Amino acid sequence: MNLQQRINKLPQLSSSFSFGKDIDNIHSFIFNETSKDKIEDLLRKWVSGNQPCVFGKLASKKIKGLDFNLS
Repeated sequence: MNLQQRINKLPQLSSSFSFGKDIDNIHSFIFNETSKDKIEDLLRKWVSGNQPCVFGKLASKKIKGLDFNLS
């Protein structure tokens, strides 16, 4: 079984499930946006202020050689 098949077998959460207000808010933007550049911009802004992981915050700002790639 490949990775995509494993992902497809994971249980799905109902659309009313909430991960919290901050995550629900960013989801409402990135899942309704069609521009990949705009999605990356929105996600980087959210991560820089809301991600508890220091490495995630640094990567969101491309600091200290850290970065992330959305594909």
